[in-house]
Amino acid sequence: MKKIGLLVLFLSVFQLGFAQIEEEVDMGEEENVEAIEEQNEEVENEVVIKWEKSFAETKQKALKENKKILIFFTGSDWCSFCKALEEDVVNSDKFKEFSKSAVFYKADFPRAKDLVSKEQQKENKELKDKYYISTYPVFVIADKNGQMIAKKKSYNLMRDPEYHFMFLEKYLKK
Repeated sequence: MKKIGLLVLFLSVFQLGFAQIEEEVDMGEEENVEAIEEQNEEVENEVVIKWEKSFAETKQKALKENKKILIFFTGSDWCSFCKALEEDVVNSDKFKEFSKSAVFYKADFPRAKDLVSKEQQKENKELKDKYYISTYPVFVIADKNGQMIAKKKSYNLMRDPEYHFMFLEKYLKK
């Protein structure tokens, strides 16, 4: 009889423990739902940079929307300064503000040739020659017709993005 009493007591305590855990999980789920809803609202309001797939599309969109063109010349898979510039400038919230006044094109020159299509490789080479690009990274600002307005080369070892933002503000702010 003692054994049955102990078993009932053990099962009761065991069940109470799980009930408490379940309650904590349920409360966590409510908090998670609220957090997910907040994240969804932030995503809906977030500006996303759209990099055009070809320079021809970029130019066409710039003409249609009466915007300037920003071309980012990069070696995405090998150039350490390009990677740093992309992380510090291109992926920043401040950079996204320029989407209102420019159409974006990334002229990538990766070592792994399968990262860009043959058409993009050809088009990027033509742009490199047209804008006299000899080093990476480079920002080129062009008018809606593709005529160069300004160029900003390289990135610094201190990873200070201010010079690039001053450049972008000077030529892209409306």
